[in-house]
Amino acid sequence: MQRIVFLALMCDCLVQSAVFGSWRTYEVYQPVIERLSVSDSAGGELLYNHGTAIAWYQNRWFYLWNANELPGEAKPNQLIYQSTSRDGQDWSEPSPAFASSSNSILPVTPDGGTQWQPAVGVVDDELWVFWNQWGSEEVRGSFFSRLDSPDGKWQTNRLKWGVNVSGPKEVEGWRIYPSQNLYRLRNGRILVSVIMIDQSGPAGDAPEGVEGWWALEKRNSVLYTDDGGKTWRVSAGWTLPDESWTGWEPTMWEQSDGSVRMFARHNVHPKYVQGAGLPPSQTLTVSVSHDSGETWSKGELVPLDSTVSMMHVIPQDGRGIWQTPAADDDLGGRRYFMVHNDVSEPGWGIARKNITLYFKRGDGFEFTAGVGLTDHERLVSYPRLWSRGDALYMSYTRGPAYGSSARLARISPLPDPKKYYILPRNNMPASPRPEINDSNLCFEGRQHVEAMSSLNFNDNGMSLGAFVNMIEGDVLIDTRGSGGGFVFMLVNGEGGLLYPRLLFDGYGGAGPRSSLGLKRSEWAYTGFTLDADAVEVTFYVNGRQERLPVDIGGPVPSLSGSRAYVGNSRPGSELQGMVGRMRFMSIYDGMALDASGHTWLCGQFKDEPGIIDASEGAEPQAEPVLVLDPANTVDFENNFQLPQDLKDLGVSCEIESGVELLTFSGAGSAGVELDENHRSKGDAVELKMNFRIESEEPVTLLTIGDAVSPARIHAIPSGSLMDILITSSKGSKLIGTVTKNSWNEIFVFSSDDITRVRISDGEWKEASHEPRGSWVYIGEGFPGERPSKTGKFSVKVNSILSRVN
Repeated sequence: MQRIVFLALMCDCLVQSAVFGSWRTYEVYQPVIERLSVSDSAGGELLYNHGTAIAWYQNRWFYLWNANELPGEAKPNQLIYQSTSRDGQDWSEPSPAFASSSNSILPVTPDGGTQWQPAVGVVDDELWVFWNQWGSEEVRGSFFSRLDSPDGKWQTNRLKWGVNVSGPKEVEGWRIYPSQNLYRLRNGRILVSVIMIDQSGPAGDAPEGVEGWWALEKRNSVLYTDDGGKTWRVSAGWTLPDESWTGWEPTMWEQSDGSVRMFARHNVHPKYVQGAGLPPSQTLTVSVSHDSGETWSKGELVPLDSTVSMMHVIPQDGRGIWQTPAADDDLGGRRYFMVHNDVSEPGWGIARKNITLYFKRGDGFEFTAGVGLTDHERLVSYPRLWSRGDALYMSYTRGPAYGSSARLARISPLPDPKKYYILPRNNMPASPRPEINDSNLCFEGRQHVEAMSSLNFNDNGMSLGAFVNMIEGDVLIDTRGSGGGFVFMLVNGEGGLLYPRLLFDGYGGAGPRSSLGLKRSEWAYTGFTLDADAVEVTFYVNGRQERLPVDIGGPVPSLSGSRAYVGNSRPGSELQGMVGRMRFMSIYDGMALDASGHTWLCGQFKDEPGIIDASEGAEPQAEPVLVLDPANTVDFENNFQLPQDLKDLGVSCEIESGVELLTFSGAGSAGVELDENHRSKGDAVELKMNFRIESEEPVTLLTIGDAVSPARIHAIPSGSLMDILITSSKGSKLIGTVTKNSWNEIFVFSSDDITRVRISDGEWKEASHEPRGSWVYIGEGFPGERPSKTGKFSVKVNSILSRVN
């Protein structure tokens, strides 16, 4: 017994004495975020907008991106466009940057090919852009464009092997694909993030079944110049071991010791892995160069939750990007920003949400997720940063390829470089409960209402009509289940329009799609009448109709399914919910809605542009089996169930008796900005704070470690008290017991393969785990695909302290 007591006391002394760094105090970072569209596919001529970049050049903003009047990616004559602004609010009309004589001295046209992904930088008094063009052998290549005045025209040169580009023999002749913005090192060298593509055939380590472009060897690399851009050299680059086909879209920055660190996308499509795609902790890769980008270490995975998409890293002070660094600049301890999707669920396109501002102090890869910048906008990706004055400016893409918009977010004020911050996150799913405004149900892709009872139909068919205003398409109603049911949805298609489609239970993605399109962001009537006996369906859009066969490879299944989900698909489906408003939906048994009935129903909203007069139709004689009309409050509440409103879950900042509190609900969390530390070198992180548990449900108080091997501090109900436990993959230990609604102090020490915790004056308890990095989140740092919806606790902001040894 004496030995156990002695060891406990010794452990306490070691923890207290080992850490001698300065305690860091904290403020909460809560910037104002303003968002706007530079090119909106809903109302503009450009229906595809992607690969955005932004830069301040002399006296105005330049915004460049690849776009097309045709919807969809890689359509013929996709060009790089530009728009300018003096204030970041009012933007000029988009115009081709390099393919038009109005902006370029010698225009470069793709002749049916495509232009891609501008990478920008300001070098001395010039604006530089690197970009790529695909197409025939005559037009294919990488290009370097320069602007010597904001009112001038671009001068463009092609980058050619053996002319102005050289490199190691092993990559000589490979395709050079610019990826990310320029970076200038303290030694004067200018780097451009690129991907090197070997087009001679599949990579030797490409697995069986990986074919075409996906199978090509693709190395993350840099193009660099030491003579101001006259000549360029490319490095041999790097890949993950035994995965030379998975590199894509790198970004890099200089560290305090002169090394260059690079992140890259782990580009594995879901069809090449089991499940929905790579786990979130395997989507980001890293390598380091110790010779200014000429050679690189073998790639490794970064144990951070995200998704397969492009990211961007910049230093807050701008040295290396918009400020030229001096050779003797000390870069130690400076803050870096990364913008990337903060996501803890697998997926490919559907996981591209919640672009977040990550913080990092000093060297390393431990970027801490913080403030969400895109709210609950759906399908957001490819962010790029620039800074001016007291604000960050982020360009990004919103929406699918068949209707994407070029967007801009302004984040202000900037964090104080001398202060440390707590970073409330926005990684909680949007509330499933839609708002009701002006008798319209408002959906943002994740909301739904559910019918109180299942829909039952006769076997000969059914009819449906709805009045909607759609920003993005997808599911209007889903009744699948119990061996029957259907999905009625709007899908992206030609001309950036949305097209009605009908799917059936048991037939996967098979189902008729109409060629009658409706415009985004305008009120429209759409519906259908299904004749199951004739195995055909008639679609209706704003008075137009189209009859199609129901060619699904089998008979029309039973239409009677489960309780209808309106606005989204039923749980377990990969289909996405609609983004827009629904004013009305009416469903009939059989073919009660003939052409005249659809005309009459459409005409009930004749005051909207493009809607026909109701007098041209006849009201159906049959009663509908289900009516959704939010304006009829009584019937709506009797027929539909609204899901629980979860919009208050997450993190909120409050003042109580003059003290600033952060309140955490469910799986809400906030990142803790730490000093530079390297767990691999034995550095330790210490943290303490005062907390108060405010509910009887389980909750995560702290998460320490990384996304692959975290330790968590949980509060679990135990009678009238709450047990505090530390857990990891190797087990769980009781730390102590606290009373609900009482303030308690918690101490944490984490280093090497252990994390130790104690409550107030209690004993230290520890958990073994093996993280590669030290992240600290208050709350649930790595919530997984289905975060907890219970639990609540508060923390005094002025009690949060951290230090690093």
